[in-house]
Amino acid sequence: MKGTSGVFGLNYTSLIWCLGFILIAANGSYWVSVDSDLVLHILYGRNMISEGILSSDPLLSGITDPPVLQEWLFEISLAVLERVFGLAGPVILFAVLLGSLMASLYRRMRVQGVCFWIALLYAIFIMVALRLHLIIRPHMLSWAAISYLVVLLENWHSGRVSFLRTTLAGSVLMLFWSNMHGGFLLGLVLTAIFAVDRLCIALSGRDRGNLWQAIALLIIFGLVTLANPWGWNLHSHLVAFLSNDFLIATTLDFQPPRLANGSLPVLVITSIAVIVPMLLQWRHVALKDWLMLLTLFYIAVTSVRNIPFFGLIMLPIAALYLQRWLVASGAAPAKLILASSSRMEEDEGSGSGVGWPVLFLTSMIFFFAAGILRVELGSRQVPREALEWVSNNPAVHGQTIFADYLFAGYFLFATPIRQVYLHALNANYPDSRVRNYLNVESSEPGWEEILSPFEWAAVAAAGGQQNTFAMSSCWEEVYRDEKTAIYHRMCVE
Repeated sequence: MKGTSGVFGLNYTSLIWCLGFILIAANGSYWVSVDSDLVLHILYGRNMISEGILSSDPLLSGITDPPVLQEWLFEISLAVLERVFGLAGPVILFAVLLGSLMASLYRRMRVQGVCFWIALLYAIFIMVALRLHLIIRPHMLSWAAISYLVVLLENWHSGRVSFLRTTLAGSVLMLFWSNMHGGFLLGLVLTAIFAVDRLCIALSGRDRGNLWQAIALLIIFGLVTLANPWGWNLHSHLVAFLSNDFLIATTLDFQPPRLANGSLPVLVITSIAVIVPMLLQWRHVALKDWLMLLTLFYIAVTSVRNIPFFGLIMLPIAALYLQRWLVASGAAPAKLILASSSRMEEDEGSGSGVGWPVLFLTSMIFFFAAGILRVELGSRQVPREALEWVSNNPAVHGQTIFADYLFAGYFLFATPIRQVYLHALNANYPDSRVRNYLNVESSEPGWEEILSPFEWAAVAAAGGQQNTFAMSSCWEEVYRDEKTAIYHRMCVE
């Protein structure tokens, strides 16, 4: 039975968009409160809307140096959305972003000639890889940007897009990307890989002209990324953070994949899905694809948060090699898969399917605007009772507190707390803060001096810091629930 035509006709690309959109939009309260990073980004955005580029950190006590906010433009965008739509604004934005990303990746595979079943299977593999770091944060923008950049470079590499168009489109992309998330550094690395590929082709004597184009692209893209409020200091800040062994070791997202948290099996499955098709077609694999595989596999092995980048870039490439191998093999199972895919593609019909995404998006905006659906801080991670207690106690209002790493952002966002000692965005402060924080947790000598500027502390009820405060005669417990314990200093220095 043929699919219907028109804007609401059966269209697998639109279906994947809707599934990706609903994954975020249908459970907005969970996604905005799974950790405190989102509300911290909104808070920084609010401050920049009112003050411009910040000369000091408004959320952290004792930080006098101007912060290098690598996501500053995106933080302002999030703050504007939150001001207009509440927390539903960022949810809708990221739901559209995820749906569009998944749909574009599936469509990219189909346009390249990958059959329905392989494209669908690899779209599922991509979603599994993304799920490891599927959190409403600015890095999702880097997922979209890196996917577009690879397609742009591949089209230039194959001659389907001119050098001028690639330069203009890539420059605009890098301009916005470098002001929205530090992942643009990976974009420069991938551009360099294409330049190396062209260098090898030139050395073989086949084509020298595109070598200079590749070098020009790398230089132009690199220069464009300097157009940010901090210039080269942004790049040095990012490199310093990514090379800081202590901060990396104390940040779970940056640690290597492990079996315990499920990241290692995902990396293994993704690697098999990528490497096996490339080995089956090893004689026909382009040098740039081998170089991207080695580079992205290395960064995925060293850091959990890089597994999604590995999957986003390499899985669509591997799907094409698998398709070519199936066509070339002529085996009965391969013919069955290809024939079955052809029947599924015939059933899709001629409908654009664009009506379904429009319907889903407009319906969700209406539900949020009408109050039928609400987005609020409501997951198990949020210390809601403690936030309410602080909001109802004027003695704490306007204070600077020593707060739990995971809770600090929520106290800043949902209560009249003014500043905290540190929060979850650890790229915004020196690692000495983390060391001091850990010293308090383990009751190391001198921990009282670290806390001398503070009269209030809000810590996890079952954490090591709670033990430190409970054993001190200078701190009195004034509130406790199953998640949070709040202490008030009694000793006067």
